Amino acid sequence: MGKKYIMFVNENGFLTDKDENFTMVGVVFECDYCGDSKYYECELKMKLDEYKNKVFSGGTNVFLDDMILKEEVYRGINKRERTKFASELASLFKDFKFSIVTSTVKRDMSDSYSRAAKKLLKEFYTYVMKKNGQSGGIILEAKNDKSGNQQAFFDIYNDRNENLNIIGDVSEKISSFMICDKSNNMFGTGIELLNVLNNILFRVSNGFKEFDSKIISYVEYGNRNKVFDIIKRKIYKDVEIRIGEELSSEKLVNSATLFNQELKELKELKDELVFKNIIINKQEEKIEQLTAKVNLLNEQLEAVLFNKESENMMSKILSEINVKIQGFDKMTKVAKN
Repeated sequence: MGKKYIMFVNENGFLTDKDENFTMVGVVFECDYCGDSKYYECELKMKLDEYKNKVFSGGTNVFLDDMILKEEVYRGINKRERTKFASELASLFKDFKFSIVTSTVKRDMSDSYSRAAKKLLKEFYTYVMKKNGQSGGIILEAKNDKSGNQQAFFDIYNDRNENLNIIGDVSEKISSFMICDKSNNMFGTGIELLNVLNNILFRVSNGFKEFDSKIISYVEYGNRNKVFDIIKRKIYKDVEIRIGEELSSEKLVNSATLFNQELKELKELKDELVFKNIIINKQEEKIEQLTAKVNLLNEQLEAVLFNKESENMMSKILSEINVKIQGFDKMTKVAKN
């Protein structure tokens, strides 16, 4: 049975490229990796708490997203801890097991939000399918929904079978939706990290450094976006499974025609291979017959050579005996004389 996956989504998204594009970000974890249970603490939270205890004197009481998004929080952290926080964050994200799913659409139509949300859900669906996952779930952070984006995102999710234009029952794979607080013991860690990643992607996409200069000194940190260099390698690209925006009847007919043509060509190729296989079998039979004849001739030749050699040896022995007899006769005659 496949694994379960959770995608934490910032449903508000952000604008990029001088407000020409709208981007929405989701961060995907294996469910067991990012979710605590009543029996154990998940690996993700253990690693994050270890990092916090190492960096902050306040330990696990500090939320990383508050550290970079809320001025009253980062001003309460001394400079040494802020520098250590930033310098070691890249290594932390490198060790984490996650993927980033993004959706970017042109902001040239009134339905850009709807298109971005649908695209994000579709990307998540292909991710789960590609991983042979059992199912996937969506989690949003509980917040004051003044913009109405949470409700809009849920409505798109709720009608996902119709909205995503995918053959099959999407609701079987993307099967749960949850809104929970960042302090939630089970899934709060995922929300916290989503907010950090979303902010870094927003800043870099708009040409800013990954951290506000009020938080750290770039003289000490350096000019390279160290965290972004790590997380960009974790961005999921749907290149192996591509699901089109629409599957019209015309496209389906064309696909069926192409399939039938390919099937016909395969049948012709199969018949040709069968015919060639028959010819090869006949040639192999002839080769076996010729091989048997050659072996028989070799045996006969060896017998002839053996007999010939025996005759030569016998003639040589008889000749030697004859010579010796003649020599003996001569010696006898000499003795008599």
